[in-house]
Amino acid sequence: MGGFVRAEESVDKAAQRVLRDLTGLDGVYMHQIGTFGNIDRDPGERVVSVAYSALLNYPDVNHEAVKAHNASWFDIHEVPSLILALIGGFNNWNGDVELTPSAYDKTWTGTLVLESDSDWKFRFNNDWGINLGGSVDNLVPNGDNLNCQAGTYEITLDLSKLPYSCTVVKK
Repeated sequence: MGGFVRAEESVDKAAQRVLRDLTGLDGVYMHQIGTFGNIDRDPGERVVSVAYSALLNYPDVNHEAVKAHNASWFDIHEVPSLILALIGGFNNWNGDVELTPSAYDKTWTGTLVLESDSDWKFRFNNDWGINLGGSVDNLVPNGDNLNCQAGTYEITLDLSKLPYSCTVVKK
């Protein structure tokens, strides 16, 4: 979860506010774990993110607030892996063809077999909450469907820099 720092608050106070909005809890121990500020992180403007960890008592959390923010809780030993996949007309937009990540999850590759021309796009974690479309050299959230003619393709999604892009190679 995230948010913006208001003019009158420090980054620590902003993090406490965001956590309070998400959980309903005040006075939670928080620890700054990193700052992320690559120049090309966001295509719209320069963004610097400050990440925190927090220790809280799970039963005290306002679970309705968590649900309203579309957040999820996981046991630290059971955090699910990121799933990145293709979905489209080739499977009636029902089910995902999972891609295989590179060592550091910067690129993801898979094979797409199309019996006929088909629209398709990228989707994260089998959920429409995060999907990418548009054009192969400028993939954007909720972008237009991509299209390929019938055939077999190797598709590689590149998340290493913005704008996100993909290569589509007919086999």
